[in-house]
Amino acid sequence: MWQKNIEIYNDIVELSLLQKNDNNVLISKYLRWETQFLKNLGYELNIDICSVSGNKDTYFISPKTGNAVSYEVGKKYSSKLFKIPLCMKENFEKDSYNDYLNALEITGFFFNKILENRRQKFIFRNQIVAYINNLQLGINP
Repeated sequence: MWQKNIEIYNDIVELSLLQKNDNNVLISKYLRWETQFLKNLGYELNIDICSVSGNKDTYFISPKTGNAVSYEVGKKYSSKLFKIPLCMKENFEKDSYNDYLNALEITGFFFNKILENRRQKFIFRNQIVAYINNLQLGINP
């Protein structure tokens, strides 16, 4: 547990030292931090390999397990699964504000799951979502 605390601390320090040079870099680094934070809390999102077939052709992620499945495996359950945003598959290197918002929806779901659905207010996350929405509209806050 101590090692995880050090990793979480180091990740927060790295995140806090980012300069506001590029919106996409800031957002992608923040999303990487959230997924790493979830991993350190025991909720790693396994999106690289289909948990059923073992294929690398993943398309959906299960809100129950955090594991990915291919389109073929998950299509009949698509209304109950999250579609994996391309930015998550590409290690947050793809710049798409809509993908970023979808990734935040997924990570937010798992944060609420950790908190046993108490729907805590994540004010900083709400600010990030509002910021991305403004960027999508062409408003540079």
